[in-house]
Amino acid sequence: MTSLVCLAILLALAQCEPLQWTAYPLPAGAVSPPLRREAMAEYDSQHDQVILFGGRNIDQTETTIEVFADTWALDLNNMTWRILPTSVNPPPTYSGVAGIIQGKYFVIATGGLEGDEQTNAVWVLPLGATVEGSAEELTWHQLTVGGDVPDARYGAVGSIVGTDLYLSHGASGTSYADSYRLDLRPLVNTGINTDALAWQHVGGGSTEYSPEHPHPRTFAAGTVTPTRNLVMYGGCLSSNGHAGPCPSRDAWVYTIQLDKWRWAAEGPEQSKFGGLANIKDNEVLLWGGEHRSEQIVTTDEPQPDIVHVLNPATLRWRRYNVSAFDNDESNIPEIRAGHVFVSIGAARETKVLMWGGDGGYESTSQNIYILSGELAHTEPLELGWFVWTLWHIHGLFMFFAWGVVFQISACIARYGKKAGGSMWLWGHGACNLFGIVLAITGTTLGFVSATAVSLEAGWAHSVIGILVMIAMALQPIIGIFRPSKESDKRSCWSWTHKIIGWVLLVLTFVNIFLGLLVALLNSIAWAFLAYAGVIIIMHIILSLLGFSKEEETKPDYTPMDNGHFKTSEVFQPGTKGGSSALYK
Repeated sequence: MTSLVCLAILLALAQCEPLQWTAYPLPAGAVSPPLRREAMAEYDSQHDQVILFGGRNIDQTETTIEVFADTWALDLNNMTWRILPTSVNPPPTYSGVAGIIQGKYFVIATGGLEGDEQTNAVWVLPLGATVEGSAEELTWHQLTVGGDVPDARYGAVGSIVGTDLYLSHGASGTSYADSYRLDLRPLVNTGINTDALAWQHVGGGSTEYSPEHPHPRTFAAGTVTPTRNLVMYGGCLSSNGHAGPCPSRDAWVYTIQLDKWRWAAEGPEQSKFGGLANIKDNEVLLWGGEHRSEQIVTTDEPQPDIVHVLNPATLRWRRYNVSAFDNDESNIPEIRAGHVFVSIGAARETKVLMWGGDGGYESTSQNIYILSGELAHTEPLELGWFVWTLWHIHGLFMFFAWGVVFQISACIARYGKKAGGSMWLWGHGACNLFGIVLAITGTTLGFVSATAVSLEAGWAHSVIGILVMIAMALQPIIGIFRPSKESDKRSCWSWTHKIIGWVLLVLTFVNIFLGLLVALLNSIAWAFLAYAGVIIIMHIILSLLGFSKEEETKPDYTPMDNGHFKTSEVFQPGTKGGSSALYK
């Protein structure tokens, strides 16, 4: 009885530990996989091991990518690696999705190959054969799969929940926003020779402009929770013929039962190649990734002792400061990208393993790191992250050019004439000149930030922007060649100049809205629509009140000494509006 009480106390004390990192250095003389990034790995709870396959090298000095085709098992009882001498292997593959189905098979799907190629093949490894001393043949098997087969790709997110493999997004020649489900029950029931497997397209699709679905992307962090939620965070949206933040900081949850995507509030830092793992209470924990790119002007620096937790049910993020085991800072890993990041805990436990990945300029060690403990006893932090990108600067320049300065210029031209004189013309010209400078600067920043925009694909925001800039350049030229008031061409010129100007303003309002959606600034996009509505209502009211009409110059009938009248207008005898009596 006493021993049971002591054991209960020890377990209670263990559960009171805050979330902390613990490092497990590689024993002297022990074997281990060559360091790599974007490997496919998953926890095998039946045999208390982590299975790892593939990945690519992390040597930044290499001119070619070395892709691996080896299979390893990490025994979590003694933290030692051993290579699995499989007789048949998938081709060297990296950045695919992986999962384990009912403790029977390790499954991998899609991924990048050597020579900038991609695959959509599905391979399985029987887990019983991975146990030392097993008589079962240790070999990989490629499955025959039909149905809505996804395009070959790498950088997708997904995993297995129950008997279903889920796959979403990724890229090949283009970035994808589609999702798929593969029912693996025939594999479990019949075995590897089954021909009843079929992919099913789920979750709809998306474009760069959809506010209700995640945009096309690659290299996002992702996982599937036990409650059947596919969670995806960040990634690169500006590549393979698409545009957007790279890296991004948007999180999405696909609820499988509802076949619906939901957007989670922003919280963590922007990242690609990050790690996302399941933890206690069906939540997910985010750590690591690449946080900088050519788009980033300035940003806060990520800290390795900071983690973020998302509740897929409430779509809310929380931020925590984790500690080091024994307060030894060497137990905390440096920030990595493309690292192995898998949950190795039970359903009621928070325990995540991290290994490998790319530490950038930092040296990446062979240590195995375990993140474990209780969030309830971990120091919470306020959410908050500062990032300033070329997208933001591009948007500000274009908004002030087309949403403010050119709007003022149009108002001066339309309503300023009523005051008479030529001051309206000078004001109209000065505003246009200032707006042109802002627009050219903003357009330049737009091309710099959108590093992979495909004009051939007819990317709307870019095409509209280019057409607008061409038309904008023509407007001052048209203004220079303005005919005199007496010219028969004056009316045609006036209508042409006005129509081009107003069409430009309408198109730029549409394009600014599209640009805000591309930049994932959805709330600002809706606010901008409200702003556009106010501008339109203002023009309607001012026009109805007569402010758009020019002030007419009326004749000055001032009596003269000779009894006739002087007038500011010249009247010719016999002409329309003329009078012989007034002309005498």
